[in-house]
Amino acid sequence: MMRLLYFLLLIIPFVKISFAEPEQPSQASEDARLSWQYHVCPDDPQSIPAPIMDANMGHYARFLEEKGGDPLKIDDFDSKHSNRVVVDMILLQQALKLGGANVQLNFYGSPNPSRAELDVKQGVSPILGYETWNSNFDDTVYMSDCVIGKGEFLKVVVGRQDNGKGLMKAKSLADLQQLTAVTGHRWSIDIMTLREMGIKEVATAPKYSLQISMLQERRADFGLYEYTNIINDMPAGFAVVPGLTVGLNESRHFMVSKSHPAGRFLFEALQRGIKILKSHEVFKKAYRECGFTSSELESWHKIFP
Repeated sequence: MMRLLYFLLLIIPFVKISFAEPEQPSQASEDARLSWQYHVCPDDPQSIPAPIMDANMGHYARFLEEKGGDPLKIDDFDSKHSNRVVVDMILLQQALKLGGANVQLNFYGSPNPSRAELDVKQGVSPILGYETWNSNFDDTVYMSDCVIGKGEFLKVVVGRQDNGKGLMKAKSLADLQQLTAVTGHRWSIDIMTLREMGIKEVATAPKYSLQISMLQERRADFGLYEYTNIINDMPAGFAVVPGLTVGLNESRHFMVSKSHPAGRFLFEALQRGIKILKSHEVFKKAYRECGFTSSELESWHKIFP
């Protein structure tokens, strides 16, 4: 049966990759598959829940509609509706299929990352719909191979154009260390990174809108933001400090539940699929096309780490 499945995977048109035969699953994975209600059936993919943040539900739906509706056939991520999380949602499905799990992810909205990750840790959902920081993992979940390496998650420095402390002329880490920063209350890796950078003062706010208000009211000098997110919604009077990036000092991975009965099977399938996608540099290509990374950003001076 498993050999037949692998043969089907080889002949299914998919992200323009010529698939090698996946690695044989372990006996433990096979036992999990046989006891799992979502059996691998080539003609009847089973639906499983996967949480993502509420804010990305609309982006994903519009992107999927624009690209023809089938996430398994998408290999072009250039779109105004695309972003890092949308890429994660698509490539997660492709990796599972390539790895031997014929499932259909049923994404549902969660108010914040902590709640989404808790659903996976408690076994409410077998898998998280996007990658997350390695420090968010514990012994209740499996950690996939890295999809974004330590220091590869780049953010840009943003603040008021008329900042009176030389922000827009900053060229080095030393130039920022005398300034104050604001970041999200739950953005633990951003907080850690800013402190490791030696920033004079790091304030936090529970909402993005409150971060912007603090910058507008000059209660902080700058914040760190994903380039594609901020450039498409730049507040009036704000700008990116030209030529500088900051790499966040952790890696990112997909999270799979250990307590959900499907967890072990999905994890091993995911690992096989990620290996195939990475061998063809699909993650790298997709993140570039959605704007998360770019040759321009990579040419800028990364002042940390």
